[in-house]
Amino acid sequence: MILVRANYTNMQYGITETTEYLERFFRNLLMGEQNELKSVSTQESTQETNKSTQEMILDEIRKHPFTTRQQLAKVIGITPDGIKKQLEKLKKANLVKHVGSTKGGHWEIIKVK
Repeated sequence: MILVRANYTNMQYGITETTEYLERFFRNLLMGEQNELKSVSTQESTQETNKSTQEMILDEIRKHPFTTRQQLAKVIGITPDGIKKQLEKLKKANLVKHVGSTKGGHWEIIKVK
């Protein structure tokens, strides 16, 4: 079993706050046990998270093309800067484009992922 460190809760990704990681860490340190400890921030997990975040953004844009980064951040549960980064990746991949002015425009999905 791989134990993931979680000192926060994010129900969207099924992450709940737990002390189990710290307990196993200290058991390894103090009692010489060999419990496996792994952080979620591995490259593979980051790519999976990005993929699901991008899909969530695309789903929201389909439902609400006039949505803002602030609104997307609130719905998806990441920071507005995180949304900006993901939108840049989606634009670079020619999946979405923003049409119109910054404040009054809307999002269009160019091709389905």
